[in-house]
Amino acid sequence: MAYVDRIYVYEPQFPSQNIEQEPVLIIDTETKPQSPEDQRHYGRYANRGTRAINRLLVQLLGTEEIIAVARDDGDVEAYYIRHIYSAIEKRAYYDNTLGILGTDVKPFFQRNVGLSAWGLAIHSTARMIAASSNTHATTVFTFALTDGEPEDEIDLSDEDEVYYYAMNEVKPPNDRRKNDVRILAHAQGSQNLPDIAFCNTGNDPAGRWLLTADILGQVATWDVHNLQLIQLVNAALSPPVFSIPSGWMDPRNGVWGLLFLDPLSFRNTETVEEALGISEDQPSVDLQKVKDTAIWDLGRTVDRLENVRRPFKDFGKPVEVKNGNYADPLEMSRQTANVSSSGTTSRRSHSQISSTIEEEEEDESEDRMPEDSDDSDDEVGYDSAEESHVTVQRQDGSLFQVEKPK
Repeated sequence: MAYVDRIYVYEPQFPSQNIEQEPVLIIDTETKPQSPEDQRHYGRYANRGTRAINRLLVQLLGTEEIIAVARDDGDVEAYYIRHIYSAIEKRAYYDNTLGILGTDVKPFFQRNVGLSAWGLAIHSTARMIAASSNTHATTVFTFALTDGEPEDEIDLSDEDEVYYYAMNEVKPPNDRRKNDVRILAHAQGSQNLPDIAFCNTGNDPAGRWLLTADILGQVATWDVHNLQLIQLVNAALSPPVFSIPSGWMDPRNGVWGLLFLDPLSFRNTETVEEALGISEDQPSVDLQKVKDTAIWDLGRTVDRLENVRRPFKDFGKPVEVKNGNYADPLEMSRQTANVSSSGTTSRRSHSQISSTIEEEEEDESEDRMPEDSDDSDDEVGYDSAEESHVTVQRQDGSLFQVEKPK
């Protein structure tokens, strides 16, 4: 975890997964002096920030798992997990004198992006690290790749030789045998960028697409390979309550999180109405306009979607967790009638409780609306709730289900 300007590393104990109060390692690094080349491209940081970490990300870079951080002074750093693990193992010996401060753990990557860095993204297969900063630009660092052929080593540039490309200038040749830096910024990009995102779902293995978002609610789609702004969408769901001065944040609509969703998580629909939960007789919705809109606030119409399971609907109060038994998310908060007037609950056997539930389910099934039924679990062969869960009665008489140990 990031704690001010340091990385605190904790190691859960197996099998309880308990975490000790004290970290097993604390990682701290000094600022990297800017080279003349860095100063030319990013400008000199005016000591207005700190070394505090604004974003921490753990992800694969190629086949290596890494930790990357974005700092308030504009530094972007990355560490190998194996180096951290090795440092922890060294400290496990009784005669070690290294101490908890991991000064022996050095970042394999450390660059400065000019001003306070906030957004951070890693593309695993394309081996890219991107960071956005208060320069209102996004910097993409691409690492040299080879296809394993012997002749590639002859043409590889020195690892310190970096090629810079920016908008409206020479486009990168996308020769991934060389390290390069790509700076993305557009004329309307006059705001800070809290978050950015690569597509790591497998649908963009070459790392071509990047999303960025600013504090006014603008979401930009970038073609990283060609340094082009593809689309700029205003994601604001409501107008600002007052005029936003230049450089200020819109507290209602500033975008602080972005994520590419895997298309495999969705199912196809035939019409816009079916997809969005709207109907043609709704005068407040212009379907033709909706078809041309990139962003739709589904929260306004999700209750009208048909034949959709709603597993996240609040069925009752949160279930207290005891002795490692976790309540099922689809908790049944039915109140039983077998409660005395004094507030005490009579004890019943598990078979009686199960019998009561089955009777209630039979009664409810007769009045259930057709669109609320969903047999998708049967189609894919999932276990039924009776086979995978145990029904338990609370002290107040309500019932809930606990998943059976596997």
